[in-house]
Amino acid sequence: MPLDCLNAFVDLVLPRSCCGCGSTAVTCAGLCSSCIQTLLNRHSAVRLGAPITGGWVLGPYEGTLRELIRAAKYGGDPRVAHHLGRWMAQMMPEHVDLVSWVPTRWTKQLSRGFDAVRAMSTSTARGLHRPHRETLSRHDWGSQVGRTRAERRALAPDAFVVKRGSIPSTVLLIDDVITTGTTLRVCAGRLRAAGAKQVFVLAAARRM
Repeated sequence: MPLDCLNAFVDLVLPRSCCGCGSTAVTCAGLCSSCIQTLLNRHSAVRLGAPITGGWVLGPYEGTLRELIRAAKYGGDPRVAHHLGRWMAQMMPEHVDLVSWVPTRWTKQLSRGFDAVRAMSTSTARGLHRPHRETLSRHDWGSQVGRTRAERRALAPDAFVVKRGSIPSTVLLIDDVITTGTTLRVCAGRLRAAGAKQVFVLAAARRM
């Protein structure tokens, strides 16, 4: 039995409560269809500044969306990350040549068992029917979690390096949560220097 069918069967015989409203009509990622629609209706554009061409998020990092992102990153279940990626694809208004992602530090991947941002990116690319490829490697060793905004803005410009391979004209970068936008601007700058004319950003949420 395919994994998607097995997951649907388990959800049918062992219904869970929606983490948004508490109903048992759960469809995916622990949410009912009504709460999913509410979530999708909250998406908004974000201004991150050059060299980023444009960006969008599903919503603010709070409530149900915050819990979903935490479940994707720390819950050990990549299905939530894939659901977030599919929803992110639905709010992308621009055409892109390639979908990529902000790489997670390898120590984080090791401790969590998988890369949630890469999982989101994979499903976003599928939803947009666009090629998907790793374009950046991460060379910084410090985590951004727990840093002040000033410390985050001081991220070294050489923390990310473009991997081998041609960079197309328009790239979409995926991330989980935007705080100051520094990481995304550094990544976008690297991609622009490597040949990209436009770099768009999609993230699951933004800290307000």
